Amino acid sequence: MKKYKGFTLVEIIIALAVAALMFPALVKLFSFAINASSQGDKYSQAYAIAQEGMEEIYSIKNSDFSALAESTSTIGEFTRKVSVDDVVRNTVDGTLGEGTTIDDGTKKVTVEVSWQETGGMEEVSLSSYVTKY
Repeated sequence: MKKYKGFTLVEIIIALAVAALMFPALVKLFSFAINASSQGDKYSQAYAIAQEGMEEIYSIKNSDFSALAESTSTIGEFTRKVSVDDVVRNTVDGTLGEGTTIDDGTKKVTVEVSWQETGGMEEVSLSSYVTKY
C-alpha cells in the first residue's frame, strides 16, 4: 500500500466549503466592529462638545450671570443646543423644583448635542444648575 503525501481532492473541497461558509460571517463581524467603533468615536466627540458648551456657560456666568441665554450652533456634523431655564424653589425649605417662587439667582442649563447616525438621530445631554454666586 502506497502512502501519499499531500491533500486529496475531497479534503480540498471540504476545506473550500468550510472557508466559503466562514467568509460571510467574518465580513459581517468586521463590518459590525467598524460601525461600533465609529459610533463610539462620534459619541466621544459629542460628549466633548457638550462639555465644552457647559464650560462656556460657566465662563459667561462668571463674567455676567444675566447674559446666560439659549443658543444653537453647528460644529461639523454635530448640532449643539443650549437651554437656560428658570428654577422654582420652595420658600419654606429651599427645595429646588418645588413651589412657585422663581429663584433669580439660579438657572438650570441643559446642553444637548445631536448628530445623524445610520439608525436615526443620536443625542448626548448634560444638565447643571448654575448660580450667580
